[in-house]
Amino acid sequence: MRKKRTPKKRNSKNKHPMKMKRTTGMMRRKLREPRLKNSHRYRQAYQDALVELNGSPSTSTDYDEVYAPVARLTTIRTLLSVIHENNLHEMQMDVKNAFLHGKLKETIYMKVPDGINGKDGLVCKLNRSLYDLKQAPRVWNERFDTFVKGIHFKQSPHDCCLYIKIQNGTKIYLLLYVDDIILAGDDKTTLDQVTAALKREFSMSDLGELRNFLGMSITRNDNEMALSQFGYIKKLLTRFGVQDCKANVNEKQWVEVKRMLRYLKDTQQFGLIYRRQTAPVLAAYADSDWAGSLDRKSTTGFLLQVHGNVVCWSTKKQNTVALSSTEAEYVALACAAAELVWLRNLLRDMHVTYEDSTIMFEDNQSCIHLLSKYEHRRMKHLDVKYHLIRDLAISKIIDVKYIPSNEQRADILTKGLPRTTHGLEGLTKFVGTSFLCPRRVHIYGEGIG
Repeated sequence: MRKKRTPKKRNSKNKHPMKMKRTTGMMRRKLREPRLKNSHRYRQAYQDALVELNGSPSTSTDYDEVYAPVARLTTIRTLLSVIHENNLHEMQMDVKNAFLHGKLKETIYMKVPDGINGKDGLVCKLNRSLYDLKQAPRVWNERFDTFVKGIHFKQSPHDCCLYIKIQNGTKIYLLLYVDDIILAGDDKTTLDQVTAALKREFSMSDLGELRNFLGMSITRNDNEMALSQFGYIKKLLTRFGVQDCKANVNEKQWVEVKRMLRYLKDTQQFGLIYRRQTAPVLAAYADSDWAGSLDRKSTTGFLLQVHGNVVCWSTKKQNTVALSSTEAEYVALACAAAELVWLRNLLRDMHVTYEDSTIMFEDNQSCIHLLSKYEHRRMKHLDVKYHLIRDLAISKIIDVKYIPSNEQRADILTKGLPRTTHGLEGLTKFVGTSFLCPRRVHIYGEGIG
């Protein structure tokens, strides 16, 4: 009989070179050496491979806070609208190895990296953060915040990643999203001075004029600024193999996914268009359907415009069942007003002058009536937070005006509508979107499977 072979024990030392190797109170990563040892890629990979440090960090000893803010997308679009409206100079920068610039307050040690000769028993004390540290994003943000305030930028209290500098009658805006930076201003010389100061303090890449930011493609000429996600959508379609809409996918659960991909395929060259136009600095549209969901809850939809350009929109199911269409519209109006108050404050931080009373457009006259005459019998059960809208109307912060339903721009955010009403053609007319390429691809009615 053939003797049964016993499996050999795997040597614990022969681990994959990129796996973590834990030691008592320490951690390090072995790095597979690339072919070109002196190449930039090798140095970059080796820097990223150095990790801490004390096993699993303890919240009581290694760090207290890890939160680091990022700019809101509404803030980004608002800044882009202000840039285009005022014809500001703009540019984009990227911070190289951003987290390595953070200065640690905690005492953290790491094992001596491979390739460095050190005495037995000695360890390295970290002065700067590394990418695997949980507090790395926060300490980097603190370091950047301290520096830009030192060169006379003022942080917006309504978006911690937006900074404004007013000097000798010129305005400079700086927006930070982790390690990506947008700089804009009305004076090129002052803008160049800020750029030079950033380069002296941090290792920076000057990316020139805004072209791509957070997956958003940006094109600009004297008359228009166009925002789209063409590149992102193209990658998404390629990932699922449906870039030509001929993928062989027949599973039942993919029916809705295919519907979404068909829509993305036909609208990948669709984007927001920002134009200079005669319009209020700030305006809002709010709408709601009534009991449109299967659980009989209504859907809130609203959009906000800066200089006539859409910078913020939302569609969300309401938390409670509305007893009437008036009640559903009242809740929608209150949700839009809360976002509007924040945007007013943000524009004030940016030194953008706007109207004393911001216009909000609503297509339900009973809802508008409730703002001036409270009816306890109809509204007594509503949550207190929704009555914010009445206080804003009474104090003249907002001015709610009636608009016919066929002109309500937020209607498309509350329900499915016919293509000719508020479909792709309606988007162009009411929301300010357009195809960014003259060639249009029509695939409605075609399947992906």
